[in-house]
Amino acid sequence: MIKITEHKFTKKYDGFTPFHIECCRGIIAGSFQHKENRICISNCFCQNCLKELVSYAVKKFGTDKILFYNILNPIMFEILRGFEKVIILDPIFDEEVVCLEGRWKIN
Repeated sequence: MIKITEHKFTKKYDGFTPFHIECCRGIIAGSFQHKENRICISNCFCQNCLKELVSYAVKKFGTDKILFYNILNPIMFEILRGFEKVIILDPIFDEEVVCLEGRWKIN
């Protein structure tokens, strides 16, 4: 079992809760989107710890709905087999972004 820690954010945001979760082998960061009841992972660097970190976030926020935002690493496509490739329009930059969307299964 790996030790997982969270960085605490003191500022409150309307509509989402940011998170940064890490262990000795990697991090995931993003936000829990309140309206969508979805975890959006916008940054991840994991060395064989993605499953543990995402499972921790799923338990923390109480939803298995996940959006991996702007996936560029082809290794992620293999790990997230079964997630659907979606293209969304980034509202800030007004450009299309490749994402993976699906439900997380905790083993």
